[in-house]
Amino acid sequence: MIRIIIVEDDPLVAQLNAAYLDVMEGFEVAGIFSNGLEALEFLKEEPVELAVLDVYMPICSGLELLRQMRGTGIQTAVIMITAANEMRVVEEALRLGIEDYIIKPFSYDRLRDSVQRFRAKTSLVRKADR
Repeated sequence: MIRIIIVEDDPLVAQLNAAYLDVMEGFEVAGIFSNGLEALEFLKEEPVELAVLDVYMPICSGLELLRQMRGTGIQTAVIMITAANEMRVVEEALRLGIEDYIIKPFSYDRLRDSVQRFRAKTSLVRKADR
C-alpha cells in the first residue's frame, strides 16, 4: 500500500483529489492538509511515500514545503498539481526532484497515469533492493 498525503488549500479540490486516489487500488490517503506547514509537521512524524502538492497556498506554499522537505532530509516523492504554469516554478519543482507536474484543470486519467508510473517505479526499486 502506497501512503499519500494531499496538500491543497481549496477544500473541494482536495476532496476531488482524495476521491480520485481512493478508487485507485494500492493507494491510501493518509492525510489532507490545507498548507505546507501542517503537512511538514505531519511528515516529520509520519513518513509517506507520495505527496500531492498544490503550489499556491497560504502560510507555506508547495514550493516552500518542497524546499523544506529536501532541506530536512524528507525524501517523500512529490507530484505537483497546480494552476501555476510559470516556467520558473516548473523548473524549480523539477530541480527539487518532483515525480510529475500536473496543470489544473486535469482529468482523472492524467492523475491515474501519474500515480501508476510512480507505483511502477517504486515497485522496481523495491525489487532491486531485495
